[in-house]
Amino acid sequence: MGGPSWNGDEKFLLWLIDTEWGGSRVGNYHPDHLNRDRASLQTFFESSLGEDDALRMAERGYISRELLENGTRDTLKIVWLNHEADKRLRNIANEIRAKYKTELDALKSSYIAADIPEHLRKAAAYGLQHTFLSDGLFIVYSLNKLVESGRLKLPTEEQRNSLGAVVVTG
Repeated sequence: MGGPSWNGDEKFLLWLIDTEWGGSRVGNYHPDHLNRDRASLQTFFESSLGEDDALRMAERGYISRELLENGTRDTLKIVWLNHEADKRLRNIANEIRAKYKTELDALKSSYIAADIPEHLRKAAAYGLQHTFLSDGLFIVYSLNKLVESGRLKLPTEEQRNSLGAVVVTG
């Protein structure tokens, strides 16, 4: 398992994380395939994919292809957030983080070994800054707990390839 992986810039970002239920893209394909995937997705949004790219993107779970009488229709299968949706989600996450700051700080501090000298505690805390925010193992662990508790359903076979992929357009 790998990720999360961010590939892009402020105008177009491909975010991926591998889980035990989805395909393994980050660890097995990074970075060459992900650069190509991002470029193909950007083309998908800006114009249309060539046949080879469309077939590859469908195989990788990013799009689905439907045969029509006059050609094919490609449809996005992964989560797409425009700039406004991304901003609203980040604001919600910041509000949650602020609301539970005390509890999160206590959890983080429990990860810093008691025998670390005082002058090195800040460095140890720095390594934990993204834990509970964007740490890959924490995200996967959280997903596992949600599945175990019944609050998250396992993906269908068709959903597996597209699981763990988000496109953010700016």
